[in-house]
Amino acid sequence: MNKYYTVVILFLGFLLVSEAKAIEQDIVKYEKVDLIEVMGQKPLARFRDEYNDARLAVFETFNNYVEDTDMHYICARERLINSRIHHTICQNAFDIRIKEELFRREINNSWGLLSRLNRAQTSSFLGTQEMELLKQKKSELIKNLAAENEAFKAVLTELTIAKSNYELAHAETYGSWSNFTEEL
Repeated sequence: MNKYYTVVILFLGFLLVSEAKAIEQDIVKYEKVDLIEVMGQKPLARFRDEYNDARLAVFETFNNYVEDTDMHYICARERLINSRIHHTICQNAFDIRIKEELFRREINNSWGLLSRLNRAQTSSFLGTQEMELLKQKKSELIKNLAAENEAFKAVLTELTIAKSNYELAHAETYGSWSNFTEEL
């Protein structure tokens, strides 16, 4: 029986020693291998999407806190001319209203059809002095809302951060070809 125990103990000792040598050899093998570290980068499109989402959040928050519907932002998804690319355009409600009024006024004149269309389109693009006054009023409203309302101020801060992140990533990606290198 003693022989049996000694054989088992010797066998276990042999296994432990061989296991230790195998681990030691693996460590030596891994020391010779170079460590490759992969550095990731957020794609520029993600920064642009974050900026657009923050911009739309500002418009939505502004619309929620302002009761005057003429001061609201109206956003619509439109397709670029001769393209399949869609993007979201946001305009002031008063801009849309005034341009439509100018267009209707000019189109109802008694001149020829082409001259009416031309004058209507030109006058609606030029706008009026009322539009400039309303834009100034809206900028004051935004300034006051940011000073008084913490939620709106937080959304504006997120927009500023998202915009600067996008501009930095764009400048880093395109270097001197970027539109934002001169501004930074």
